[in-house]
Amino acid sequence: MSSGRPPGPDGLPGLGNTLQFVRDPVGFYGVCAEYGDVVRARIGREDLYVVSHPDLIRQVLVDDAANYRRLDSNPERAGVFDVGMALVAGNRWRHPRSTPPPLFDTGYVPEYATATVRHAETMAALWDDGEVVAVDEAMRELALDVFIDVLFGVDVDHRQRLSDLGGAVGEPGSGDTERLRAAVHAFDEAVDTRSPSGLVPGWVPTRPNRQYRRALAEFEHVVDEVVERRRASDDDGSHDVLSTLLRVGSAGRELDEVAIRDRLVRTLVAGHETTAAALTFTAHALATHPGVADRLRAEVDAVLGPRSAAAEDRPALGYTKRVVTESLRRYPPLYATVRRPTRTAELATYEIPADTTVVTSQYVVHNDPRWYTAPETFRPERWATWDGPEYAYFPFGGGERAGEWARFVVQELQLVVATMAQQVTFDPVTDDPLELRFGATLAPKDGLDLVVRERVATPRN
Repeated sequence: MSSGRPPGPDGLPGLGNTLQFVRDPVGFYGVCAEYGDVVRARIGREDLYVVSHPDLIRQVLVDDAANYRRLDSNPERAGVFDVGMALVAGNRWRHPRSTPPPLFDTGYVPEYATATVRHAETMAALWDDGEVVAVDEAMRELALDVFIDVLFGVDVDHRQRLSDLGGAVGEPGSGDTERLRAAVHAFDEAVDTRSPSGLVPGWVPTRPNRQYRRALAEFEHVVDEVVERRRASDDDGSHDVLSTLLRVGSAGRELDEVAIRDRLVRTLVAGHETTAAALTFTAHALATHPGVADRLRAEVDAVLGPRSAAAEDRPALGYTKRVVTESLRRYPPLYATVRRPTRTAELATYEIPADTTVVTSQYVVHNDPRWYTAPETFRPERWATWDGPEYAYFPFGGGERAGEWARFVVQELQLVVATMAQQVTFDPVTDDPLELRFGATLAPKDGLDLVVRERVATPRN
């Protein structure tokens, strides 16, 4: 039974809470949470409902998921990453007309792990002892390498790429790897959430919107060519995601190739950004918490010694996983998940009208003292005994697709963090507190520079 309109912060006549929201969306979600677990705000001409209790979050994302839809657009334009796809303004992503099989085949987990570790070792080998590294940029390149390799089977080697490009990372080369890389970089540049133009709907023919459409079209064109070339090669021995999907199609299951292409594009864009953000924040946490870093290195040295990490090492790398888990709690790259009810819904005792916006904020809930002692403290040890509600921790959203996504990303994060701890240590460049930017993903506002100290002598080109 509904008990009327949910409470919420006061707004301005005609504007509602728009200015508060635009200045600091996540800070505004936090303000809303102070009014209760279901709060109503007004953004422009639209009602916004902020949900902050784990049980209600589960209701929206899992139990009643059929009654909610993901968005074609959202109030932040490109401010939210949903599982496996960027949510940007306007109807910019085609929706799959058929559902492809799972992207990450569990039978190939060891091979995915081998690719991940190889790229992490190569990245570490590029750094000199005492070098100041733009870690956010480096982790973006590393994550992009891993996703290109796993999704498309286009192997990437940092040393060869840097040699071919004369040391200029990200410039387009002649092969599929560099064409994919160039397409991703162009797309990332077109989706600049720091610009005021990010609030303009996608259908408005502004220069940034035209740039976005051109970048997306080129991105899709490159992927189409890679897919077509792979299909023509008749290679049935590769275990990358694309090859697996094509084998399913050749075995008689009807697949929508446009749907496959769009899913690969979404996964590559969202996957490398979210993974890079998680690795960046983990590196920052290790640089600023030497006790945590020492314990992590002790575990890695005991489990791995001098050999490379492998998928079968993950159960023994328990503290490493807790470090990753705590990083995803404290600094969730996917900092808010947005849904629209397809019909009138009920949350707690309130009616939520159809086609309004419902936000569940990972950042707010993950840092709520109701569920975490000293939530602003980075403390991996908490995960040895934590027994809070299930959806007090939901870094990947909720539902079946979130589970598939989480299994792969957590494996990647755990193995990269272990490999980095084996090879190098990180020291802070400054004692200044970390400022955050809530853009396409959560990110350090001004990037992140750290000093790299070499632990293991690695070969150089």
